[in-house]
Order: sequence, then C-alpha cells, then structure tokens
Amino acid sequence: MSYEYGKPIALVRAELEGYKKLYGQSVLEMDSMLAKVPPHPNQIDLTHGDTTAFLPPDSAFLDFAKAVERNTEAYSAYRGSSTVRNALAPRLTKLLGVEVDPVTEVIITPGTQGALYSALSSLVGPGTIVAFPATEYFMNERIVSYLGGESIRIPTSISKDGYIEIEESNLLAASSQGASVFVFSNPNNPTGGIYSRKMCEKLALWAKNSSIAVIADQLYCRLIFDGRDFTNFCALPGMKDQTVTLLGPSKTESMSGFRVGLAVAPHKLINSMESVLSMTSLRTAGYAQHALIHWLDKDEEWLAERIELHQEIRDYLVSGLLKIPRVEVTIPAGSSYVFPDFSKVKSVNQNNYDDDFVLTKDLKLAGVLVSPGYQSGFNGRGHFRINFSQHFDSIKLAVDRIRTLVQN
Repeated sequence: MSYEYGKPIALVRAELEGYKKLYGQSVLEMDSMLAKVPPHPNQIDLTHGDTTAFLPPDSAFLDFAKAVERNTEAYSAYRGSSTVRNALAPRLTKLLGVEVDPVTEVIITPGTQGALYSALSSLVGPGTIVAFPATEYFMNERIVSYLGGESIRIPTSISKDGYIEIEESNLLAASSQGASVFVFSNPNNPTGGIYSRKMCEKLALWAKNSSIAVIADQLYCRLIFDGRDFTNFCALPGMKDQTVTLLGPSKTESMSGFRVGLAVAPHKLINSMESVLSMTSLRTAGYAQHALIHWLDKDEEWLAERIELHQEIRDYLVSGLLKIPRVEVTIPAGSSYVFPDFSKVKSVNQNNYDDDFVLTKDLKLAGVLVSPGYQSGFNGRGHFRINFSQHFDSIKLAVDRIRTLVQN
C-alpha cells in the first residue's frame, strides 16, 4: 500500500481488499458499483428503517425544542451533559441490571456509531487482533482495519427460531490466535438472532479466562420478540469491568436523525473514549443530547405497542420469503432485520444467487434496495439484509417484487 493524496493508507485498509479472494473485488469497489446501478422509479429502500413509518416518542421532540429555545448547554463536557447523564443513570441501571455511575461510567456520543468508533479506538492499535462472530455489523471490520488492527471471524450457527451458538472450540481458537478484543451485536446485526443466557455465560467465561475486552453492541436490546428473555452481557458475574455496552435510541425509538448514542463502560475506558471524542467531534451536539432526557422513562406501554407492530411485520415478511422456493430464513428474535439466504435460488440467467453482489444488483433493478451480504462478512455470501421497520405496504410490495424477480 502506498500513500495517495486525499487517501491515506488507513482509508485504503478500510476498503477491505481481502474480499477480492472471494468476490474478485474489494468491499469499496462492490459498494461503488452497486451505487451506480440505475434506481427503480419507485424504489423501496430497505437498507435502513423508515422514520416516517415509526415516529420518535413525542418527548424527544419536546425536549429537543426546549433545549433549543432555552439555549441549553450548547457546550457540554466532552463526555456529555451532566444533566442528561444524571437523568439517565437510574434508568440505565434498571435496563442493564448493574449500577451505573453517571459521572465516570457513561459517555454520550454522536450516535451509537460514535460510541463504537470511540471504543474501538481506545482498544485497538496496529497489530491488535479483534474477533467477531462470522456475520456482524458491517462497520466493525472496516474500523478495525482503519485503526491498523487485524480481524478474525468466529464460526457461528443460528437456529431456525433465531438463537446464535458459538462452539467453545472456536472461541478457544480465536484466543489462541491472539484475540484481545471481542465485538458482537446482541440482537445481531444483520441476522436478528440473539444469544441465550447460557451462550452469554459461555462467552463471559471465555473472555474472563482469556483476558479479552468485550464490546457488546446492544442497540436493539429493547426490541425483542415473542416475549423472549434478553441477557445484558455486562451484568454477568465479573463482566462489568471488562465490557463496553453500546446503547442508543436510533433504532427502537426511531431517533436516528438526532444523532445521539451512548456507552456504559469502566471509568478508565470512558476516559479514553472521551479523549477520542474530543479529537473527532469535541462533543455530541448539545441540544440533541437533551432529546435523551426522557429516554427509557416510564414508556412500557409505548414500547409494547412498538414491539407488537414490528413483530406483525416480521411475521408477514418471513412468511412471504419462505413461500419462495429454495429460500431459507431464520426468524429474527430481535431487532428489525431479516437476513434471508438466496444462495440456492435460481437467478434470471439460471445461475444460483450465491453471489449476493449480483443478487443485490438485480433486486435494485427490480425496485428493492437491500444491504448485500458481503458487508457483514464472508459468511454473508448469498444473503442480503432487510430492515423491516417500514410502512407495512412497503414490505408487502417488496415481497411481491422479490417473488416476481425470482419467478421471472
């Protein structure tokens, strides 16, 4: 790799050239080619949630407007408004099941992505080995590569009803290769699978015995379906001082546009994350921070309704996809993601859709924009991700278009 003006080596690493051995192109090259595919005149975008379909809570608008009107804390501490952190701490304690100190253990970030980047920047340097499950959030590997770290993928399996399993032998193989950081999303992005308490305990024991720092991305931890139990990783014995928990209202509460997220972590790590944040953005937007004043506050009825509506859409979508011959789908246990496997489905030229780049291109031409499987790792080949936090009519039309593409 050599330096090019406007494109330093760190950004070149983040293009993930290693994907050429499977796809013949880097991740950046595939993304660029997909972007050039002409859009359908009535495109349905399923790459992210539709915030007009599910609106943020009224309190978010009111608290934000009040902060603007009163010019409240345009400048806050780099780690975030003490007023907001103090208000959130008791609710975070209740949510996570561990005591949270608002002064030393919470940082408010520019979206949960800001928390992820700050956490990884505080733990990863040149040569650091970071382990991920086989399919994971698409930015994890890019950020690690940008920071000069090395990524290894741990094989996983997922049951039809959405529970993720990792064999102990595969965990031990990762630590024997020198992994010192483990990053996982629960519920998982892109599959919507979750980790049972037993599986989380297995992960915790491995991390503790191997002295591995854990970043638990729990952005969707409140959007859990079918009344299933959810395990907060930091609440497991011995894990609070070894875990960064990423949280935020961007997804379940549809507050993406506010660009606020947060992390709960040991105080030394919070200090490091604050230093990173001070160099990248100084602080999270002051007024936007106050949109969190009533987040998690006595909203059980509101949350139950949101879960019910998403579960109804999930069931329709999964059922519709499974009616297409040779499609395989696991039922998401949480989040708003479905990650169907189309690798055995015949494409328009009668080849199998095992190449998700080709599949995603054909879907875009047919009017359905989805996230290609390669963005989530090599194991994403032949898959694509749908975010079903949409108007119900959009999901119905999308299923019809997908089915028509395959049938034709």
